Amino acid sequence: LLPIRRAKIAVPVHSSKLTPILPPLTILQPDHEGKLWYFLDDEKQQLGPMSFDALSRAWKEGKIGERTYVWNEAMENWQLFQDVIKPSES
Repeated sequence: LLPIRRAKIAVPVHSSKLTPILPPLTILQPDHEGKLWYFLDDEKQQLGPMSFDALSRAWKEGKIGERTYVWNEAMENWQLFQDVIKPSES
């Protein structure tokens, strides 16, 4: 006799944590468009270079926040994320 194959049914997993839907980001200075970005993580380790899209993903994933320091080659010094980038208005 052949073994009976049982069908596997995908069961949705419910998470107790809800991921907030965040609006897209806007760069406040036009000369920062198209630049490669860096940011400092919680341990003050520099991460980058990365595109603005990758920086936006890091923000949406909660890896960076408004008080995270960011930098690109158009900037003289590291600045707070909230001073350079803001959520787009819908």
